[in-house]
Amino acid sequence: MTRSDVSPYISWGQKVVKDAEKFNAYIKTRTDTFDGSYVLLSNENAIGRPFGTSPGLYPGHDKIIPHFVRAFDGFEPRIVYSIRPQWEYIESYYLQLVHQGYFNTFYQFLDEIDLDALQWNPIIDKFRAEFGRENVVVMDFGKIRQGQDVFLKEFIERALSPEIVPDLDYDVVHNASISDRGLEMALRVNPLLKKGETGVVRRFLQEHFSNLTEPRPNLLAEHMKVELKARYADEYAALVSGE
Repeated sequence: MTRSDVSPYISWGQKVVKDAEKFNAYIKTRTDTFDGSYVLLSNENAIGRPFGTSPGLYPGHDKIIPHFVRAFDGFEPRIVYSIRPQWEYIESYYLQLVHQGYFNTFYQFLDEIDLDALQWNPIIDKFRAEFGRENVVVMDFGKIRQGQDVFLKEFIERALSPEIVPDLDYDVVHNASISDRGLEMALRVNPLLKKGETGVVRRFLQEHFSNLTEPRPNLLAEHMKVELKARYADEYAALVSGE
């Protein structure tokens, strides 16, 4: 099930909090028609919006995650949670906001974030507490650099039984990020856009000014990367190694 399939039942976690049983009924209705034994469900917005007014990567995760236990009632869920280093995540989320019409500079965005509260551990610990440690796997998003097939193959292997061997040939690029020139254009155009126009600009920049063909934006100063790595690298390495 794709993100678009399940988003109406999740909506940044708020809908699953309000009515987890409705989501559960949808999953059961869909799976009643399946011949197989496994269902892969993907959604990157499941545990709320990042940052916000409270410290933490996903400040609302502790209130949202327990409702997914209810949503998956009757199934044997296995959570594969893909994470990326904090110093990369900050940049990535900023560029995603720009895609959606945001036009503040990167350092204006950064001023609103508590850089001392970017641990992944509280989120993973909550998933493990609710679903059982044996049912929660942490995956390194950095695998995507080896190609989409490599990333998807590992995701499927971690999610399903060992006897299932994925055979992938997937070269479609979804949601390409913007290049340095694309970012400059977006920051100038976004303040001028009316409701409903952000998607048009986003598709144009992704097609003509993405980081697939041009340099990536250089956002986080090198000394800040060094500081964030010193603060969070050990936690990250431990999580993706399975500790």
